[in-house]
Amino acid sequence: MVVLNENVPQFSVPTQPELAVKLVLVQLEHDDELMQYFDTDRIGKGKFPEKAFFWGIMHTVRKDLTQALINEVMDRRARQDQVSREQQSPVQFQQIWLEKLLEFPSVLPAGGASSRHTNLLH
Repeated sequence: MVVLNENVPQFSVPTQPELAVKLVLVQLEHDDELMQYFDTDRIGKGKFPEKAFFWGIMHTVRKDLTQALINEVMDRRARQDQVSREQQSPVQFQQIWLEKLLEFPSVLPAGGASSRHTNLLH
């Protein structure tokens, strides 16, 4: 079946490596209903359809799958970003624990220790 680009509805997909046409299409190569819209001979030679064309067909033929793939990738990205932010944030002491820590003698050189401790409390 020949489908022209101008007949394919436009569908915007986030630019994420996990949503690359090649990666997704290879996973769906056994979906005969979907694959009828693509030139399988060209795909067999490593020539994949353009992103806009591919996702337009995907959104038309497999709308639920398309949304599920996008949601999964974006949710995974959000979780990874959250973990990354948590790993980058400095340790925060509760006021009571900070005060208890400051009760112990400092092992820092004289002069700089007290100003550093004072800054931690504010």
